[in-house]
Amino acid sequence: MHQKIDMLGFVFNWGRPSEETCGPGLRDQYTAEFYYQLHLLSHLTITADIQLVVNPALNPDEDQIWIFGLCPDGFLIQKDLIFYDFRRKEIGSYTETLRNMKSTTL
Repeated sequence: MHQKIDMLGFVFNWGRPSEETCGPGLRDQYTAEFYYQLHLLSHLTITADIQLVVNPALNPDEDQIWIFGLCPDGFLIQKDLIFYDFRRKEIGSYTETLRNMKSTTL
């Protein structure tokens, strides 16, 4: 029998951007994330998260950005992080963002 367990978490991350990948002169990036994973069914969960990124390496003109995400995960569901970009006022997906980053950097 599968037990349904919801999860609450907090994550802190520090990173030093690579000069080879991101360019010279970037500040260290810090990320704090708070998330809650809700077990809806035995094979379906949904995770909501809020992230604060300080000194974002891929957006050096900003001091901080907020990211709000929603991620479904389950049987026959492709896992992807859906988020709202407040600056651009549009909804995006993590997979789409990575795909666009790769196409512009190659």
